[in-house]
Amino acid sequence: MTIRKLFFVLLLGLGLLIVGCEVEGDGDNPDTFDAGSDTVNPTSATMTFSATGVNPQRVTVSPGSSVTFTNNDSDPHAIDFADGTIADFELAAGSSRSVTFSGAGEYSFVDEYKPGNTAFFGTIVVR
Repeated sequence: MTIRKLFFVLLLGLGLLIVGCEVEGDGDNPDTFDAGSDTVNPTSATMTFSATGVNPQRVTVSPGSSVTFTNNDSDPHAIDFADGTIADFELAAGSSRSVTFSGAGEYSFVDEYKPGNTAFFGTIVVR
């Protein structure tokens, strides 16, 4: 793991610990979840970037599901997955990209263009 990736992982963990970035579901939005519930995981989810961050910051999906990253901001965003198992990519303003998550686990990312801003950290949980 490179120093840069390790830095992002540590920064992500610290940010989540400090500001409690986990989004809990309200039952109406399948892209968010309540960590204590036994809800069936959706087969797809969307994470949307804006000028103020990514929403939701945490989604849970089943293995083999796709997560669509959508950029509703006028600026680009660079998605960097901390562990390197998913290829990093850039989202141009107004664009979207879908990524399929095959294996169970937690996949954390940070927007490389806003590395110190925890509003641009996110996690996909596959279970």
